[in-house]
Amino acid sequence: MKVLITGGAVYGKLDDVKLITNKFKGGLIAKLADDLQDMSNDIEIIYVCCKDSKLPKNTNINIVYHDGFFDYEKIVLELAPQMDGVILGAAIANLIPSVPIIGKFPSHNYNVGDKVNIEFIITPRVIEKIKKIAPKTHLFGFKLLSNVSNSELINVAYDLVLESKATAVFANDTSNLRNKYAVTKERSVIPLTIEEYPKFIYESLNDEYFSTIVDIDNEICFEDINKIKVFTKVFTYYKDLYKERFKIVGNKGYIFGTIAVRIDDNNGFITTTRGKRELNEISIVTSVCNNTKTITVFNDKKASLNAPLLHKIFSDNQNINVIVHFHELDSDLITYDYAFPGTLRDSERLIRKSFNIDHHGCFYLFNKEGDLVK
Repeated sequence: MKVLITGGAVYGKLDDVKLITNKFKGGLIAKLADDLQDMSNDIEIIYVCCKDSKLPKNTNINIVYHDGFFDYEKIVLELAPQMDGVILGAAIANLIPSVPIIGKFPSHNYNVGDKVNIEFIITPRVIEKIKKIAPKTHLFGFKLLSNVSNSELINVAYDLVLESKATAVFANDTSNLRNKYAVTKERSVIPLTIEEYPKFIYESLNDEYFSTIVDIDNEICFEDINKIKVFTKVFTYYKDLYKERFKIVGNKGYIFGTIAVRIDDNNGFITTTRGKRELNEISIVTSVCNNTKTITVFNDKKASLNAPLLHKIFSDNQNINVIVHFHELDSDLITYDYAFPGTLRDSERLIRKSFNIDHHGCFYLFNKEGDLVK
Protein backbone atom coordinates (compact mmCIF):
# COMPACT_ATOMS: atom_id res chain seq x y z
CA MET A 1 0.00 0.00 0.00
CA LYS A 2 1.36 3.42 -0.98
CA VAL A 3 0.35 6.48 1.04
CA LEU A 4 1.18 10.13 0.44
CA ILE A 5 1.21 12.37 3.52
CA THR A 6 1.83 16.12 3.48
CA GLY A 7 2.87 18.04 6.59
CA GLY A 8 4.38 21.25 7.83
CA ALA A 9 3.85 24.70 6.36
CA VAL A 10 3.25 25.43 2.69
CA TYR A 11 4.40 28.98 2.02
CA GLY A 12 3.96 31.53 -0.71
CA LYS A 13 6.96 33.44 -2.00
CA LEU A 14 7.06 37.23 -1.76
CA ASP A 15 10.52 37.34 -3.33
CA ASP A 16 13.60 35.13 -3.38
CA VAL A 17 14.18 35.48 0.38
CA LYS A 18 10.83 36.48 1.92
CA LEU A 19 8.01 34.03 2.53
CA ILE A 20 4.32 34.27 3.43
CA THR A 21 3.73 31.36 5.77
CA ASN A 22 2.22 30.23 9.07
CA LYS A 23 3.60 29.06 12.41
CA PHE A 24 2.95 25.31 12.01
CA LYS A 25 5.94 22.99 11.74
CA GLY A 26 3.97 19.77 11.26
CA GLY A 27 4.99 17.86 14.36
CA LEU A 28 1.62 16.15 14.80
CA ILE A 29 1.41 15.10 11.15
CA ALA A 30 4.98 13.77 11.26
CA LYS A 31 3.92 11.68 14.27
CA LEU A 32 0.90 10.42 12.27
CA ALA A 33 3.28 9.25 9.54
CA ASP A 34 5.38 7.40 12.13
CA ASP A 35 2.29 5.83 13.72
CA LEU A 36 0.99 4.55 10.37
CA GLN A 37 4.39 3.19 9.39
CA ASP A 38 4.64 1.37 12.72
CA MET A 39 1.26 -0.29 12.15
CA SER A 40 2.38 -2.20 9.08
CA ASN A 41 5.54 -2.99 7.13
CA ASP A 42 3.37 -3.18 4.00
CA ILE A 43 2.81 0.60 3.94
CA GLU A 44 5.14 2.69 1.80
CA ILE A 45 4.88 6.31 2.93
CA ILE A 46 6.01 9.36 0.98
CA TYR A 47 6.11 12.48 3.17
CA VAL A 48 5.99 15.88 1.44
CA CYS A 49 7.08 18.95 3.39
CA CYS A 50 9.30 22.04 3.29
CA LYS A 51 12.88 21.88 4.53
CA ASP A 52 12.34 23.43 7.97
CA SER A 53 9.42 21.15 8.91
CA LYS A 54 9.43 18.56 11.65
CA LEU A 55 10.24 15.21 10.07
CA PRO A 56 9.03 11.69 10.85
CA LYS A 57 11.51 9.69 12.89
CA ASN A 58 11.05 6.43 10.99
CA THR A 59 13.86 6.16 8.43
CA ASN A 60 11.72 3.96 6.15
CA ILE A 61 9.58 6.98 5.28
CA ASN A 62 10.60 8.70 2.04
CA ILE A 63 10.92 12.49 2.37
CA VAL A 64 10.17 14.78 -0.59
CA TYR A 65 10.77 18.52 -0.14
CA HIS A 66 8.73 21.25 -1.83
CA ASP A 67 9.68 24.88 -2.44
CA GLY A 68 6.47 26.79 -1.89
CA PHE A 69 2.82 26.37 -2.82
CA PHE A 70 3.05 25.93 -6.59
CA ASP A 71 5.84 23.37 -6.25
CA TYR A 72 3.83 21.63 -3.51
CA GLU A 73 0.76 21.47 -5.75
CA LYS A 74 2.80 20.07 -8.65
CA ILE A 75 4.41 17.35 -6.51
CA VAL A 76 1.14 16.25 -4.87
CA LEU A 77 -0.80 16.08 -8.14
CA GLU A 78 2.00 14.12 -9.83
CA LEU A 79 2.16 11.56 -6.99
CA ALA A 80 -1.54 11.20 -6.12
CA PRO A 81 -2.54 8.87 -9.02
CA GLN A 82 0.08 6.35 -7.84
CA MET A 83 -1.26 6.29 -4.26
CA ASP A 84 -3.74 4.10 -2.39
CA GLY A 85 -4.17 6.88 0.15
CA VAL A 86 -3.57 10.64 0.24
CA ILE A 87 -3.51 12.47 3.59
CA LEU A 88 -3.26 16.24 3.16
CA GLY A 89 -2.08 17.45 6.55
CA ALA A 90 0.10 20.36 5.44
CA ALA A 91 -0.86 23.84 6.68
CA ILE A 92 -1.19 25.89 3.51
CA ALA A 93 -0.87 29.66 3.58
CA ASN A 94 -4.11 30.30 1.75
CA LEU A 95 -3.24 33.92 1.02
CA ILE A 96 -0.11 34.26 -1.14
CA PRO A 97 1.35 36.83 -3.59
CA SER A 98 -0.08 36.27 -7.05
CA VAL A 99 3.27 37.03 -8.73
CA PRO A 100 6.47 36.71 -6.63
CA ILE A 101 8.97 39.52 -7.02
CA ILE A 102 11.95 38.40 -9.09
CA GLY A 103 15.11 38.59 -7.04
CA LYS A 104 14.91 40.54 -3.78
CA PHE A 105 12.37 43.26 -3.03
CA PRO A 106 14.15 46.59 -3.79
CA SER A 107 13.57 48.25 -0.42
CA HIS A 108 16.34 50.76 -1.20
CA ASN A 109 13.99 52.37 -3.73
CA TYR A 110 11.44 53.22 -0.99
CA ASN A 111 11.33 55.54 1.98
CA VAL A 112 10.52 54.42 5.53
CA GLY A 113 6.74 54.43 5.98
CA ASP A 114 5.93 54.09 2.27
CA LYS A 115 2.91 51.89 1.49
CA VAL A 116 3.51 49.07 -0.96
CA ASN A 117 0.64 47.48 -2.87
CA ILE A 118 1.11 43.74 -3.39
CA GLU A 119 -1.61 41.66 -5.03
CA PHE A 120 -2.51 38.47 -3.17
CA ILE A 121 -4.57 35.50 -4.29
CA ILE A 122 -6.46 32.80 -2.43
CA THR A 123 -4.57 29.59 -3.12
CA PRO A 124 -6.36 26.87 -5.11
CA ARG A 125 -7.66 23.97 -3.04
CA VAL A 126 -5.41 21.04 -3.87
CA ILE A 127 -7.76 18.67 -2.02
CA GLU A 128 -10.52 19.36 -4.56
CA LYS A 129 -8.29 18.17 -7.43
CA ILE A 130 -7.20 14.81 -5.98
CA LYS A 131 -10.27 12.67 -6.71
CA LYS A 132 -10.43 14.01 -10.28
CA ILE A 133 -7.05 12.50 -11.08
CA ALA A 134 -7.07 9.64 -8.54
CA PRO A 135 -10.74 8.61 -8.15
CA LYS A 136 -10.05 5.36 -6.29
CA THR A 137 -7.63 6.72 -3.68
CA HIS A 138 -8.63 7.12 -0.03
CA LEU A 139 -8.49 10.87 0.57
CA PHE A 140 -8.22 12.57 3.96
CA GLY A 141 -8.08 16.29 4.66
CA PHE A 142 -7.88 18.61 7.64
CA LYS A 143 -9.85 21.74 8.46
CA LEU A 144 -8.51 24.04 11.16
CA LEU A 145 -10.55 27.02 12.37
CA SER A 146 -10.01 29.37 15.28
CA ASN A 147 -12.45 30.12 18.10
CA VAL A 148 -15.64 29.10 16.29
CA SER A 149 -18.65 27.17 17.50
CA ASN A 150 -18.68 23.39 17.17
CA SER A 151 -21.60 23.53 14.72
CA GLU A 152 -19.77 25.97 12.44
CA LEU A 153 -16.64 23.82 12.55
CA ILE A 154 -18.57 20.69 11.56
CA ASN A 155 -20.57 22.46 8.83
CA VAL A 156 -17.43 23.89 7.22
CA ALA A 157 -15.69 20.50 7.36
CA TYR A 158 -18.72 18.76 5.85
CA ASP A 159 -18.86 21.22 2.96
CA LEU A 160 -15.21 20.38 2.28
CA VAL A 161 -16.01 16.65 2.36
CA LEU A 162 -18.66 17.16 -0.32
CA GLU A 163 -16.56 19.47 -2.48
CA SER A 164 -13.47 17.25 -2.37
CA LYS A 165 -15.22 13.84 -2.24
CA ALA A 166 -12.86 12.98 0.62
CA THR A 167 -13.25 9.84 2.70
CA ALA A 168 -13.15 12.08 5.77
CA VAL A 169 -12.05 15.53 6.86
CA PHE A 170 -10.57 15.98 10.34
CA ALA A 171 -11.87 19.18 11.90
CA ASN A 172 -10.44 20.91 14.92
CA ASP A 173 -9.98 24.33 16.48
CA THR A 174 -6.76 26.13 17.41
CA SER A 175 -7.98 26.07 21.01
CA ASN A 176 -7.55 22.28 21.12
CA LEU A 177 -5.23 20.77 18.52
CA ARG A 178 -5.12 17.33 20.16
CA ASN A 179 -8.82 16.53 19.68
CA LYS A 180 -10.38 16.18 16.26
CA TYR A 181 -13.72 15.33 14.67
CA ALA A 182 -13.74 12.98 11.69
CA VAL A 183 -16.53 14.26 9.42
CA THR A 184 -17.64 11.78 6.75
CA LYS A 185 -19.74 11.72 3.56
CA GLU A 186 -22.88 10.64 5.41
CA ARG A 187 -22.15 13.43 7.92
CA SER A 188 -21.14 11.19 10.76
CA VAL A 189 -19.16 13.18 13.31
CA ILE A 190 -16.66 11.00 15.15
CA PRO A 191 -14.64 12.53 18.02
CA LEU A 192 -11.06 11.29 18.07
CA THR A 193 -8.05 12.04 20.22
CA ILE A 194 -4.59 12.48 18.76
CA GLU A 195 -3.85 8.91 19.89
CA GLU A 196 -6.98 7.42 18.27
CA TYR A 197 -7.09 8.90 14.80
CA PRO A 198 -4.06 7.06 13.29
CA LYS A 199 -5.89 3.75 13.82
CA PHE A 200 -9.05 5.27 12.32
CA ILE A 201 -7.08 6.22 9.20
CA TYR A 202 -5.30 2.86 9.02
CA GLU A 203 -8.58 0.92 9.13
CA SER A 204 -10.08 3.27 6.54
CA LEU A 205 -7.13 2.80 4.19
CA ASN A 206 -7.84 -0.93 4.22
CA ASP A 207 -11.55 -0.51 3.47
CA GLU A 208 -12.93 -1.92 0.21
CA TYR A 209 -15.81 0.03 -1.32
CA PHE A 210 -18.68 -1.15 -3.47
CA SER A 211 -19.19 0.32 -6.93
CA THR A 212 -22.41 0.75 -8.90
CA ILE A 213 -23.36 -1.03 -12.14
CA VAL A 214 -26.36 0.18 -14.17
CA ASP A 215 -28.31 -2.80 -15.53
CA ILE A 216 -29.20 -1.62 -19.05
CA ASP A 217 -30.16 -5.11 -20.31
CA ASN A 218 -32.84 -5.88 -17.72
CA GLU A 219 -36.33 -5.17 -19.01
CA ILE A 220 -39.08 -4.40 -16.54
CA CYS A 221 -42.55 -5.08 -17.92
CA PHE A 222 -45.60 -2.91 -17.34
CA GLU A 223 -46.77 -5.19 -14.53
CA ASP A 224 -43.44 -4.81 -12.77
CA ILE A 225 -43.61 -1.04 -13.15
CA ASN A 226 -47.00 -1.11 -11.42
CA LYS A 227 -45.47 -3.21 -8.64
CA ILE A 228 -42.71 -0.66 -8.22
CA LYS A 229 -45.39 2.00 -7.83
CA VAL A 230 -46.97 -0.06 -5.04
CA PHE A 231 -43.63 -0.37 -3.25
CA THR A 232 -43.04 3.35 -3.74
CA LYS A 233 -46.28 3.98 -1.84
CA VAL A 234 -44.87 1.91 1.03
CA PHE A 235 -41.67 3.96 0.79
CA THR A 236 -43.70 7.18 0.99
CA TYR A 237 -45.70 5.87 3.94
CA TYR A 238 -42.56 5.35 6.04
CA LYS A 239 -41.06 8.61 4.81
CA ASP A 240 -44.13 10.45 6.12
CA LEU A 241 -44.30 8.36 9.29
CA TYR A 242 -40.76 9.29 10.33
CA LYS A 243 -40.46 12.71 8.68
CA GLU A 244 -39.77 14.39 12.02
CA ARG A 245 -36.76 12.15 12.64
CA PHE A 246 -34.96 12.54 9.33
CA LYS A 247 -32.18 15.02 9.97
CA ILE A 248 -32.03 18.37 8.17
CA VAL A 249 -28.72 20.16 8.71
CA GLY A 250 -26.74 23.14 7.51
CA ASN A 251 -27.72 26.29 5.69
CA LYS A 252 -28.24 24.28 2.49
CA GLY A 253 -30.89 22.03 4.02
CA TYR A 254 -29.17 18.67 3.60
CA ILE A 255 -31.55 15.81 4.48
CA PHE A 256 -30.20 12.58 5.97
CA GLY A 257 -32.06 9.31 6.21
CA THR A 258 -32.58 6.03 4.38
CA ILE A 259 -35.60 3.88 3.59
CA ALA A 260 -35.47 0.46 1.91
CA VAL A 261 -38.46 -1.65 0.81
CA ARG A 262 -38.06 -5.28 -0.35
CA ILE A 263 -39.53 -5.79 -3.85
CA ASP A 264 -38.90 -9.50 -4.58
CA ASP A 265 -37.77 -12.83 -3.16
CA ASN A 266 -34.29 -12.33 -4.63
CA ASN A 267 -33.60 -9.55 -2.11
CA GLY A 268 -34.10 -6.75 -4.62
CA PHE A 269 -35.28 -3.50 -3.04
CA ILE A 270 -36.02 0.13 -3.64
CA THR A 271 -34.15 2.63 -1.51
CA THR A 272 -33.17 6.24 -1.20
CA THR A 273 -30.63 7.62 -3.65
CA ARG A 274 -27.13 8.80 -2.86
CA GLY A 275 -26.88 12.53 -2.29
CA LYS A 276 -27.60 15.43 0.01
CA ARG A 277 -31.37 15.23 -0.38
CA GLU A 278 -31.56 11.50 -0.64
CA LEU A 279 -35.18 11.07 0.45
CA ASN A 280 -36.54 12.84 -2.62
CA GLU A 281 -35.77 10.04 -5.13
CA ILE A 282 -35.57 6.26 -5.26
CA SER A 283 -33.05 3.80 -6.63
CA ILE A 284 -34.03 0.28 -7.74
CA VAL A 285 -31.38 -2.21 -6.52
CA THR A 286 -31.62 -5.56 -8.28
CA SER A 287 -28.57 -7.25 -6.73
CA VAL A 288 -25.48 -6.77 -4.56
CA CYS A 289 -22.38 -8.97 -4.90
CA ASN A 290 -19.79 -9.10 -2.13
CA ASN A 291 -17.28 -11.02 -4.26
CA THR A 292 -17.09 -8.32 -6.93
CA LYS A 293 -18.14 -5.55 -4.52
CA THR A 294 -20.79 -4.26 -6.91
CA ILE A 295 -24.30 -2.86 -6.55
CA THR A 296 -26.52 -3.35 -9.60
CA VAL A 297 -29.30 -0.81 -10.12
CA PHE A 298 -32.05 -0.85 -12.74
CA ASN A 299 -32.36 2.92 -13.10
CA ASP A 300 -29.41 5.27 -13.37
CA LYS A 301 -29.78 6.48 -9.76
CA LYS A 302 -26.98 5.42 -7.41
CA ALA A 303 -28.35 3.84 -4.26
CA SER A 304 -27.70 5.01 -0.71
CA LEU A 305 -24.21 4.30 0.62
CA ASN A 306 -25.98 1.94 3.02
CA ALA A 307 -27.10 -0.33 0.13
CA PRO A 308 -24.64 -3.23 0.78
CA LEU A 309 -25.69 -3.38 4.45
CA LEU A 310 -29.38 -3.14 3.53
CA HIS A 311 -28.96 -6.02 1.08
CA LYS A 312 -27.19 -8.13 3.72
CA ILE A 313 -30.04 -7.54 6.17
CA PHE A 314 -32.68 -8.52 3.60
CA SER A 315 -30.66 -11.61 2.59
CA ASP A 316 -30.24 -12.82 6.18
CA ASN A 317 -33.83 -12.08 7.22
CA GLN A 318 -36.52 -13.12 4.77
CA ASN A 319 -39.15 -11.87 7.23
CA ILE A 320 -37.83 -8.28 7.05
CA ASN A 321 -39.72 -6.15 4.54
CA VAL A 322 -38.78 -2.54 5.33
CA ILE A 323 -35.71 -0.83 6.83
CA VAL A 324 -35.74 2.78 8.04
CA HIS A 325 -32.52 4.55 9.04
CA PHE A 326 -32.08 7.98 10.58
CA HIS A 327 -29.15 9.81 12.17
CA GLU A 328 -29.87 9.46 15.84
CA LEU A 329 -29.36 6.61 18.26
CA ASP A 330 -32.11 4.67 20.01
CA SER A 331 -30.99 3.86 23.56
CA ASP A 332 -33.15 0.71 23.61
CA LEU A 333 -31.19 -0.94 20.78
CA ILE A 334 -27.87 -2.75 20.58
CA THR A 335 -25.05 -0.54 19.21
CA TYR A 336 -22.33 -1.73 16.82
CA ASP A 337 -18.99 -0.10 16.06
CA TYR A 338 -18.77 2.46 13.27
CA ALA A 339 -17.60 1.50 9.80
CA PHE A 340 -17.79 3.58 6.65
CA PRO A 341 -21.08 2.89 4.84
CA GLY A 342 -20.64 1.40 1.40
CA THR A 343 -17.68 -0.73 2.49
CA LEU A 344 -17.24 -4.47 2.82
CA ARG A 345 -16.44 -3.96 6.52
CA ASP A 346 -19.83 -2.33 7.11
CA SER A 347 -21.81 -4.92 5.14
CA GLU A 348 -20.42 -8.02 6.86
CA ARG A 349 -22.49 -7.56 10.02
CA LEU A 350 -24.93 -10.30 11.04
CA ILE A 351 -28.16 -8.49 11.92
CA ARG A 352 -31.35 -10.06 13.27
CA LYS A 353 -33.21 -7.09 14.75
CA SER A 354 -33.25 -3.29 14.88
CA PHE A 355 -29.89 -1.78 15.89
CA ASN A 356 -27.64 1.29 16.13
CA ILE A 357 -24.28 2.02 14.51
CA ASP A 358 -22.16 4.31 16.66
CA HIS A 359 -21.88 7.85 15.18
CA HIS A 360 -24.17 6.84 12.31
CA GLY A 361 -27.64 6.32 13.74
CA CYS A 362 -30.29 3.64 14.19
CA PHE A 363 -31.81 1.15 11.76
CA TYR A 364 -35.42 0.09 12.34
CA LEU A 365 -36.38 -3.28 10.84
CA PHE A 366 -40.04 -4.01 10.05
CA ASN A 367 -41.46 -7.45 9.22
CA LYS A 368 -44.05 -8.26 6.57
CA GLU A 369 -46.83 -7.51 9.03
CA GLY A 370 -45.44 -4.03 9.59
CA ASP A 371 -44.24 -4.76 13.13
CA LEU A 372 -40.99 -3.24 14.38
CA VAL A 373 -38.52 -6.05 15.12
CA LYS A 374 -36.59 -5.16 18.31
